[in-house]
Amino acid sequence: GGAAPPPKSGFELFCNHNRVKVQEANPGVSAHDIAAVMVEMWKGLKEESREKFDNKARQLNKDREAVQGEAEPKKAKKAKEEKKAKKEKVVQDDGSSSDEGRNHDYCEECGNAGDLVCC
Repeated sequence: GGAAPPPKSGFELFCNHNRVKVQEANPGVSAHDIAAVMVEMWKGLKEESREKFDNKARQLNKDREAVQGEAEPKKAKKAKEEKKAKKEKVVQDDGSSSDEGRNHDYCEECGNAGDLVCC
């Protein structure tokens, strides 16, 4: 996963709702100019119209946060389990005793760590 997308704004919802209409009304106009037209349209909206888009954006963001809040513990638990499994795998793959891991000078015949010549 990556980072969560930024919260939606009322202006963003307004643009998503009106972009196609503005593009159809202004064929051949650059995306930059379309955005400028939508900014002017947004500024020209009555306060109650802007508030409808802002309220909808707040609700969408609230709903998204609730869903993400439910998903996060599952993701954290899965990551913790994967980390534990990886750690166990490393221990299983090691195959050497603690003495052998610390001291490579152990006797081949009796297995005692320490002197090269033991037996």
